[in-house]
Amino acid sequence: MEEPAKSRYTAPDDQSTHPLHPRRTLIDPPRYLLDSSVISKVFLLDEELVGETRALFEAFYSGEVSLLTPPIAYFEVANAIVKATRQHRITVEAGRRAIEQLFDLAIETVGDEYPELAVRADYPVAEELNRSIFDSVFLVVARAIDAPFVTADRPTWEVAKANFNVIYLTDLPIL
Repeated sequence: MEEPAKSRYTAPDDQSTHPLHPRRTLIDPPRYLLDSSVISKVFLLDEELVGETRALFEAFYSGEVSLLTPPIAYFEVANAIVKATRQHRITVEAGRRAIEQLFDLAIETVGDEYPELAVRADYPVAEELNRSIFDSVFLVVARAIDAPFVTADRPTWEVAKANFNVIYLTDLPIL
């Protein structure tokens, strides 16, 4: 009787490894919707929580977590970079490099499928929480895709934590 062939893919613990993507498992990793306040820390190294952001992205690139964000995040991060150059926190050249590298982060973009419906859903949240429509976009999208919203913006976290699945960056279970 012939012995069955051994798989060249080994599974950690009780998870099965996907045969086409050995680093990905058949059990999806936790998904987190990132606020621009987190993403901007990849480029603005003088801000607080840069180490936590780096650890989160290391977990992302190793396949431990999935990171998502709505399209507006790219505009907000770009704006933060422009502000940092105007405040002389980074050089203009460093700002240009950061803008070029922003899309290389490979964060999945979600929530742009139905802009009219999204804006109509965002407005009541912005009113209720006394936050900008931009902040409410992240909360509404996170709820719609059933993913925790991760922010490094303490005021947004404070007002949203009672009604939304929102995690302050330092409280992420993977950190």
